Amino acid sequence: MTTIRVPKTPPTAYNPKRRPNALIRAQVEGLEQRLKETGARLKKERPESEAAAAAHIRQLTRGLHDKLLIPDSKVALTMVAPAPPRKRRRKAR
Repeated sequence: MTTIRVPKTPPTAYNPKRRPNALIRAQVEGLEQRLKETGARLKKERPESEAAAAAHIRQLTRGLHDKLLIPDSKVALTMVAPAPPRKRRRKAR
């Protein structure tokens, strides 16, 4: 069997302070639309950073998961401010 080598992800791939790109914004909009289709009420948010977008996507996914698993219950989706990004530690060599 042939081994497929996958290059390491560059450290610049994720920057929590960077503005989210179009792909991330489209993912947020798609999740918000799907959650609205289930009948959930939520505030439309525009994440200003990749960290805020990640936290918002996490909440939307959790809300959608809850709505689909427990369709008859009234699951409240509360929007919480995302936690500030943690500083990364550099590995000692």
